[in-house]
Amino acid sequence: MLSTSANRRPHPAVLFHATDDARPRPGWRASSKTAGFDPVRPGGVAASGRIEVGGDLHAKGGLNGRLLHKEAASLLITSKQAVS
Repeated sequence: MLSTSANRRPHPAVLFHATDDARPRPGWRASSKTAGFDPVRPGGVAASGRIEVGGDLHAKGGLNGRLLHKEAASLLITSKQAVS
């Protein structure tokens, strides 16, 4: 799924990463961009289950086979945090 979704235009698909360090990591950002994706941090390690299989931000979980672009991912992350 990821290989066929790299370099989507006009909006790249996101590649999620969860970390407790809120500072942007240049290496992660650069490698995600090089692979053809937008890097998005849905939260810290406590939010990592959201990006695992079955999680609401996983393509084979709550996204029902879809990959998101950055704006849609941000909306979904924000709306879920407001509910929690």
